[in-house]
Amino acid sequence: APLHGALDVSHQMGNWEFGAALIASGYRYTDLANTQKLPGYARLDARASYRIKPGLKFLARVNNVLDKEYQLVSGYNTPGLNGFVGIEYQSF
Repeated sequence: APLHGALDVSHQMGNWEFGAALIASGYRYTDLANTQKLPGYARLDARASYRIKPGLKFLARVNNVLDKEYQLVSGYNTPGLNGFVGIEYQSF
């Protein structure tokens, strides 16, 4: 895509961290001859994490919060609203 951008914001409150990302892309071509054009899109993602103790976090993320339909490659659908939870461990 000739135009692509992302805006990511986060805020920490004690052991909690909240964030959101807006990802936007302009039109792009899906073939080498530049004849098949895919429309642009914008997607909003949200996340939260909780620090249990130093080096250990609980994470949750929701992708495509607004459940927008879009394609990165012609013929391949992208998931709609989806989520992820996990635990992150970092040794020091």
